[in-house]
Amino acid sequence: MSQQHAEGNGHPGLAAGDVLVPLPAAVAQALQENGEAVGRALALLGRMEREGTLQELVDVLALLKLLKDALTDEMVIGIAGRVERLAAMTTDPSLVDLAGRLAAAVRQADEEARAEAQAQAQAHAGGPPSPPSLMALARQLRDPQVRRGLAYMLRLVKHLAPGAS
Repeated sequence: MSQQHAEGNGHPGLAAGDVLVPLPAAVAQALQENGEAVGRALALLGRMEREGTLQELVDVLALLKLLKDALTDEMVIGIAGRVERLAAMTTDPSLVDLAGRLAAAVRQADEEARAEAQAQAQAHAGGPPSPPSLMALARQLRDPQVRRGLAYMLRLVKHLAPGAS
């Protein structure tokens, strides 16, 4: 398409084949004021079309429309309620504290398990690590931290049981 002046009215027009289509004055003025930006936008659209991105964008928008049409008011209200409960949980100070402690505990337990596996591998000529014996587990019960952790886990399990309030 090439921009030309329409005959007789002084406004630019677009040539479509052999036909000159006059542009409304507001469109002509907008093109004149924003010609560079419109050129960049058209170049971007052209590249998106060549690469198939434009069709992908159209497909995604069609999918979003299908999802929007499929959502009922009850579904939206249900989703909003779940998001609200999740947001409340993520700001609960006890859960935030527990999540912080849990991450550190997992890292420390992993380090200890790796060190124990390495020690076992050296002692048993590289064989697979064996699980701790019942006596080794019983010895761990002497550690006050282990007992506090077990007591905490038992309280947690009690409150997670079906029918617990």
